Amino acid sequence: MNQAMFAAGSDRLGYVLKPEELRHAKHLPIADILADGLEHKEKKGKKLVKFDVNVISAQRLPRPRNTSTEGGMNPYVEVEMYCADEKSLDTARGEGGTNASARDGMLGIGSPLRHRTRIIEGNGFDPQFNTRLALSVQTKHQSLIFVRWTVWNSPEANSTSTNNTLLATFTAKLDSLQQGLRHIPLFNPNGEQYRDAKLFVKIHKEAPVALSSDDYTRQLPDLSGSPRPEPPRTGRTWPRFGIFSRSTSERRRREQLADPRGSLSRTSSIERTFLSDVR
Repeated sequence: MNQAMFAAGSDRLGYVLKPEELRHAKHLPIADILADGLEHKEKKGKKLVKFDVNVISAQRLPRPRNTSTEGGMNPYVEVEMYCADEKSLDTARGEGGTNASARDGMLGIGSPLRHRTRIIEGNGFDPQFNTRLALSVQTKHQSLIFVRWTVWNSPEANSTSTNNTLLATFTAKLDSLQQGLRHIPLFNPNGEQYRDAKLFVKIHKEAPVALSSDDYTRQLPDLSGSPRPEPPRTGRTWPRFGIFSRSTSERRRREQLADPRGSLSRTSSIERTFLSDVR
């Protein structure tokens, strides 16, 4: 992916600038923001990016190591889309093929949108896939969308098997891909290009569409209903100093001092014995 970042366009030679969306006013020094004024502090929102990838066929795929020349190959192609946004839910969509994305539906750094073509059994020379994949994503970093093609061989003719072998791969930025029918070069896991192995695909890209905040902002859950609702209050009000306030005992002590003959007089045991003897 790092090689794909600088493999085409104006990013190939010389000094490379950050993507335009990262050269925003909020990323500049505060002195520059104050000097330019508030009109440059507008926050950029997300954009909806759509593109189609029609995986038509492959030519002369490399044979896995330690396999006999008589054994057939069962290749399939996996198309992945990476974006630079933080992981989020329901920001990407994919149609066509078999969905092999994460089960939790998260998309972001380290968690791509992944779709697979059907398996072509017994043909590694010129397999015909003819699988159209329609991918879309909501992102703030449209120039940091990467697409990766990975060709696998499935000895058991099952794309979910753990014995599948990686044959070849190719990664490119979406901005670097040209539309129309294209032959895509393939590379081995060490980054070395195969001389004859290629993928034949058709790419179609739509212009990004700006989204309003209502289109992609999630509604926060309603927290007004507490799992432990408070009991309904009556006309009684709680004491000012809390439930364990000492105001009642202090009030009672003041009443006893004002009326020593009260019913709650605390006469000591010695005084009670003396009074009984006198009587």
